[in-house]
Amino acid sequence: MSLIYIGQQITIYGGIFIFITGSSGNLMSILVFSSVRNYRTTPCTFYFLIASIFNIIYLANNLISRIVSTGYGIDLTKTSVSWCKLRVYIGNSVTLISLSCSCL
Repeated sequence: MSLIYIGQQITIYGGIFIFITGSSGNLMSILVFSSVRNYRTTPCTFYFLIASIFNIIYLANNLISRIVSTGYGIDLTKTSVSWCKLRVYIGNSVTLISLSCSCL
């Protein structure tokens, strides 16, 4: 086995694991913070909800495209210049919004 193959397998299976656990954790946070009546009245909960939503967007945007490009060889950033620019913009924006909501 070559190191490239091992890296691809780690990217595929590790990325899928991180995506599933990250998405389920963020969805549980959204469910808890939006369903409990006491949590809905505090402004801090609103920031955590927004951070969880943007974390899911970050996982879907960056992690899935990384898994598909590294693991399966389908790289949309090489075929579409607009997707390449949009992916970087979304990744940076979502990360900064999530970080800002966590800091507030």
